[in-house]
Amino acid sequence: MRTRGFTLIELLIVTAISAVLMTLIVIPVMQSINLTQTGRGFADAQSKARLLAERIAKEIENSAGVRDNTGVRGAITVVVPRGPSTPGDQANPIPVTLLNAKIDILKAAQEGTVQQGTAGFVNPRTGKVDPTLKGPKGQIVLPVAPGLTMVRYFIGLRDPLDVQGYNNPYDGLLVARNGQRDNLYVLYRAEVQPYEMIPDPSDPNEFLVRANEELFETDSVTGALILDDPAFFTMIPGTDYTVNGAITNDAKATRIRHWLREATIVTEVSRYDMIRPIYDKKSRAVVYDGGARPRLMPLVQFRPTRVSSEAAEGLKPVRLGEESEFAMNLAPDVYKTGMGGWSSAIVRTFGADHSPSNPATSDYLVGLRPMQDPNRSFSIYYYDPGVDPQTPRDDTQVGTIPGAGVEMFNISLYEQASRDPGQFAFTAALQPYLPSFTTRMRELFVPYFVNGASGQLVASFGIHEVGTTPPSSGDPNVPRVLTGDPYSPISDPTAESGGPLDPNLGINQRFNRLWMQRPEYRALYERFIDLRVTSNLDGTLGPLNPAEQFSRVRIVPGSEEVIGPDQRPGPGYGMAVRYIRTTGQPGPNQYRINYVDQAEPIDYAELGLNPTDLSEFNPGLYNPANFVSAVVQPRFKKGYLQLNSDPNVPLPLGEIRVFYRFQFTQPGDVMAVDYDSREMLSVLLTIRNFPQSNAPNPQTVTLKASAKVRNYLR
Repeated sequence: MRTRGFTLIELLIVTAISAVLMTLIVIPVMQSINLTQTGRGFADAQSKARLLAERIAKEIENSAGVRDNTGVRGAITVVVPRGPSTPGDQANPIPVTLLNAKIDILKAAQEGTVQQGTAGFVNPRTGKVDPTLKGPKGQIVLPVAPGLTMVRYFIGLRDPLDVQGYNNPYDGLLVARNGQRDNLYVLYRAEVQPYEMIPDPSDPNEFLVRANEELFETDSVTGALILDDPAFFTMIPGTDYTVNGAITNDAKATRIRHWLREATIVTEVSRYDMIRPIYDKKSRAVVYDGGARPRLMPLVQFRPTRVSSEAAEGLKPVRLGEESEFAMNLAPDVYKTGMGGWSSAIVRTFGADHSPSNPATSDYLVGLRPMQDPNRSFSIYYYDPGVDPQTPRDDTQVGTIPGAGVEMFNISLYEQASRDPGQFAFTAALQPYLPSFTTRMRELFVPYFVNGASGQLVASFGIHEVGTTPPSSGDPNVPRVLTGDPYSPISDPTAESGGPLDPNLGINQRFNRLWMQRPEYRALYERFIDLRVTSNLDGTLGPLNPAEQFSRVRIVPGSEEVIGPDQRPGPGYGMAVRYIRTTGQPGPNQYRINYVDQAEPIDYAELGLNPTDLSEFNPGLYNPANFVSAVVQPRFKKGYLQLNSDPNVPLPLGEIRVFYRFQFTQPGDVMAVDYDSREMLSVLLTIRNFPQSNAPNPQTVTLKASAKVRNYLR
């Protein structure tokens, strides 16, 4: 018998079939392993993100305060490879600054014990002196106040002193895939003391407080600590070390080593990257600014909470004891939002007649810093959406399209000028823009300044902030009126001669001449000051003046201070005293004031005026030479300040000066505010885990936690 074997063709066929079967079996197994690894990576990233976000939020809520981390205060500089626009220079890294990637949390002050003769702090857990403690440690001191210890969360390289720099060998975006050890950006937590307590050499039982120069650089001129250096944990190529790897800034390298000693990585040390380049997911091409600087996003952000279109609450304009006639026409001069600590604010002011559907009343005011030029001042602009109805965006059009964004009031300039006693802040912020005002703009004009720390819009200004030339005497630039010689109408030798409407007359002489020359109207005569047309000490007229055509302006209730000569007989007669407001007929050292316009007679003849008096009267204008306009009508106008009008008791010789605040808000006005509030911080945490599989993309989980700041620092 002959033994039969397999032919080569049969063996090849069997091998091919076996390969196909193995492929059908192995590929699903490998895919299941990859899916398992990917699922584990996703679950691990989710768990890490949730625990870490909750931990940070809890630390913020339990802290004594959080330092302002807006702008450069919360920025971190990272160093990454350059873009492909510089061939052959990819080895020369480039620094990129990331905002909101750092936060400083101040821990509450703690009680601590000091062992006599050692000047060292006792660790309450061991009961022994701990030389590593830089401040007291124990129970929290009540009431809660910031202590010496600060917790800092920040993004940094796992090995910041590795001159090879950043290496992400997994995704192939900024760095080509490679087999070298990764050096990713991780999240650190460090509990440090910017200022530390050291024993006093002259008294071992006492302490001295000094700057912690082991961790923080100091200003070479002032010696103050630099707490907000974005590159405090980053070695910058070409500045701190050369491209070939030689460190040139040993002092900074030493500080970084001290930070590494104090800090703890709260994410994983590998396969977790805390920066992400912006790239096209289809082509995987990274977006570069200027062809060299990659556009990066930090995967942890400590951001203030964004609030959109919150209608600020108007605080009550009238308080007990400050009641006024026609109080229904009073409006708040302070508007407050629910939270303070503003940044990036946009304020929209809508008048009571605002109607988006009506082109005639769809305009409004918007206060912001123009997006197209962030270096410009924060100002109030007139905005008319009808100018460009295709793209009605007041946050981008202001300052660029005529009519859509006309600057009206420079808030930044006002705040700067208000700190200089030699400047008139309101005039400085308004005057350069006033010539461009139209009649409609004057009707809508509502200036204010921002108190972002408390979340308030203050829409009133002191009359002393209006002026052009500082008085040579150095006195406050407020309205002043002479009382004139203390004559009654009977005893005044000039009462029956001269013009009674002479604007240079004192209060007594004006009253006396009217009393004697126009006896038929004595029931209408009062000693008064018309603040609308009374100039400041430097001669400047305020916005109450009818010629300014600000129909909205009025006096803030209760803001006035009236100082005049004492009218009561006695040793203080004629000395300057503060008058008291009344709602009835004023007596000695009293006054009555109109905060808003009162109801005027339909026909002034009802007051007993004859046609001769009314013939030159124009209700729309102020005429100082007309009896009705200068004497009668002011009784019904805002700014009318009535004094003691007993004809037998003249005012003492001297002057009356009046301080008051004025506002432009009216009932029905709405202040809608968009702002970021540092009073409520949001922790946006993205964990980007590269699982140990051949999956092309990392597993990414983003979580958000919010924390109420106990005492956000201003």
